[in-house]
Amino acid sequence: MAQSLEVETIVEGLETSEELTWARDQGATYAQGYLISRPDNPPLKTC
Repeated sequence: MAQSLEVETIVEGLETSEELTWARDQGATYAQGYLISRPDNPPLKTC
């Protein structure tokens, strides 16, 4: 549905290559998770 509406999507929490393959097969626009890159800086405190 998102593709037909030209909505960009993001898949989060990818940890395995199988999950990335699934995301690609589903047409996800963006992906993030430990498979792509582990965090390298601590989160910023906003308060």
